[in-house]
Amino acid sequence: MSKYIAIIEGDGIGHEIMKQALKVLNAIEKKYGHKFYYKNFLVGNASIEKNNNPISNETINACIKADSVLFGCVGDNKNNFYPIGMSPEDGLLKLRKRMNLYCNIRPIIFFFRN
Repeated sequence: MSKYIAIIEGDGIGHEIMKQALKVLNAIEKKYGHKFYYKNFLVGNASIEKNNNPISNETINACIKADSVLFGCVGDNKNNFYPIGMSPEDGLLKLRKRMNLYCNIRPIIFFFRN
């Protein structure tokens, strides 16, 4: 199996998360003989700094064409000064809208009954 994966590290701890996620995918490649092709894209602060936009059309189009998108995280409390439509989180929201993805999984708490 061969797949193209768009990689978006995002902000904050996204870089650390992505490093570990790629280790897992590389182990899957090795164990099962798959081949994953990666390309990195910017969203959030890095995209704002480079493109003056929280997500570029190039990134959105590449994510739509990819077999999968591996997204770290986006946003940071130190960036609460951006106007509406220009915050790092707006990049994620634009991508979700264009890809028709509206799920937002948050940390889950399991309650067990004895």
